[in-house]
Amino acid sequence: MPESRPAKQDTPLPPSPLPGLGVAAVVATAIVCWVAVGSIFLSKTSLFGGFMVLWYWAKVEHLSMQRLPDSVLGALVGVCLSWVMFRLASDYGAAGFAFGLLLLFVAIYLDIVQVVPLLFNASTMLFSIVSAAPLIQLRIDWVELCLATVGGGVFFGAFVAGATWLAGRMAPATS
Repeated sequence: MPESRPAKQDTPLPPSPLPGLGVAAVVATAIVCWVAVGSIFLSKTSLFGGFMVLWYWAKVEHLSMQRLPDSVLGALVGVCLSWVMFRLASDYGAAGFAFGLLLLFVAIYLDIVQVVPLLFNASTMLFSIVSAAPLIQLRIDWVELCLATVGGGVFFGAFVAGATWLAGRMAPATS
């Protein structure tokens, strides 16, 4: 019989329905703004890098500003790892592919033992898996994906900071 795991202590409780609707409206606004701003500088096919940073940072790191740099840097390492694996396999065939898998194994090991958690973390693993998808590898501009990932991290970080500040200003004062 499997053991049930206790809930994380730092996991926030979900909002009730009406505040949840407000949060959904803020998220929708952030998404529309990212598409509008990001599309000025980047192609629409690379904008998913920013959305993935937002998803990871929101769902795994609970929008912790202290965890945003780890989320973005780990994502960049994951994208770079996928690019290196793609280039090695493309340029050197089976030997390059084998070496790329060795690099992936090293990254997984570094994530497990938490030697350099700023660079090798769950964000690294998410981005290395998604970026390794053949459809992405064959159609993405890798530099643009890195720019979208960093740009999305900065954009959504600023958006969350601004929304948090605004919510604090609008909250009724407690006596």
